[in-house]
Amino acid sequence: LVSIPPNLRGIVYCTAIQYGNEFEWDFAFQRYRSTSVSTEKELLLSALGCSLEPWILSRYLRRSISGEDIRKQDVYRVFAAVSSNVVGQQIAFDFMRNNWNEIKT
Repeated sequence: LVSIPPNLRGIVYCTAIQYGNEFEWDFAFQRYRSTSVSTEKELLLSALGCSLEPWILSRYLRRSISGEDIRKQDVYRVFAAVSSNVVGQQIAFDFMRNNWNEIKT
């Protein structure tokens, strides 16, 4: 197992998610769920928004407001990651518009 230098993790994670598929995304999400290191959690939450698959980004947004795996205070990081992705901009906007009542509570 190769260790990724801390200053390169964000780029490596994002690139892996961007050019990967559901398998890589799910692997990174499991890493997010299993780590207790807050900086690692933040990096993974941001990287998970790098996917180029619209359905994966939509699923990620739904998970962010489900209250199961992602803490309520981290939901903004999910939206920031998805909306900063060219593929995810419209997805994030539509999701927020269509789920506003659930999001604001």
